[in-house]
Amino acid sequence: MKRFVVFTLLVVVSAIALTFSQWFITTDKSSYGADEVVQITYTNFSSDAVTFPNTAPWQVVNRQGKVIYRPTAGQLLWELPSGEQYQWNWDRRIGDGTSYCPPGWYRIHFYTTGQRSQPFRLRNN
Repeated sequence: MKRFVVFTLLVVVSAIALTFSQWFITTDKSSYGADEVVQITYTNFSSDAVTFPNTAPWQVVNRQGKVIYRPTAGQLLWELPSGEQYQWNWDRRIGDGTSYCPPGWYRIHFYTTGQRSQPFRLRNN
């Protein structure tokens, strides 16, 4: 019951954020098993293109706010047109690419025109 309430609250808060924002980030699921890839989607709801500072303007942080993964990103300005989406995938690898992120609650942090984040959970099974 507690998990359902937390998930419902996250959905409601995300919907409220969408109402007041011009861009929105989501993950395809709220919880991932050990062999699942986290799919991250950025949607531009504004009437203008959004300029990204690099090819991967996001990072994964743990509950304490420590960055545990930051994708390699080319320093290339690029634009996402109005009404468009872009997706990234994260296979849960961290560090040198041979270790996997342990189970727990995490957030995807985006930094474009402001900073937003999306929570998700990693499981062992």
